[in-house]
Amino acid sequence: MKRFLAVAVLMLSVFALAVTFLGTMAVTSTDAYAAPCRCPLVYSPVLCPNGKTYSNLCLAKCNHQTNCTPLPVF
Repeated sequence: MKRFLAVAVLMLSVFALAVTFLGTMAVTSTDAYAAPCRCPLVYSPVLCPNGKTYSNLCLAKCNHQTNCTPLPVF
């Protein structure tokens, strides 16, 4: 029983570390004329006037896009 609890605690610790690490990751977009842009890993797609779809509004703004329209997520 003690071994089972030790394994369970270890697995929960690894899971908590993985969630923490993934939550702090960010997508970085670089532009030759600007500092790197950091955006969260959130999927909320937007369609911009340049015809491209970006995974979220932050990435669209990093690519100098305005007037983007949110797309439905199914």
